[in-house]
Amino acid sequence: MIQSLESILAYLGLNWYQAIAAAVVSVAFLIMWLVVHIHWQRAAAIAWSIAIFAGLSLPTDVAPDVGGSDKNVHTIIFAGFAFLWRWAGLSERRTLAWGVAYAVLSEVYQAVMPIGRSGDWQDALADVIGLLIGLLLARLLATFSRKFS
Repeated sequence: MIQSLESILAYLGLNWYQAIAAAVVSVAFLIMWLVVHIHWQRAAAIAWSIAIFAGLSLPTDVAPDVGGSDKNVHTIIFAGFAFLWRWAGLSERRTLAWGVAYAVLSEVYQAVMPIGRSGDWQDALADVIGLLIGLLLARLLATFSRKFS
């Protein structure tokens, strides 16, 4: 798969960095469109969800090295997912259900796609812990903001 991607990039006259830059610009335009046409909290949640998918779709030789344990990264990313979807108005139950489904399916996706990544149940567990943290933060912020408004 990597070789076929490289051949496509070569055909287009692009290297990996140019392709990633083009993808980032495309996502930025998508985010701008979402902000203009959809309520901005929902646009932020959609953009975050797309960014997660884009990040896990990068081949391992192109993905940035985050250093330390990738479990921390999974936890933080999915805490953001849960927080943003709650902020956009999705219920806690639906946020958790969709988040768990997204976490599990993202690990399955990484396991079956030939991008040099592997699915890991421990990553999915870290994702679920992140979801719970994000839901807790959203609940605390909602309680705090009601108390002082």
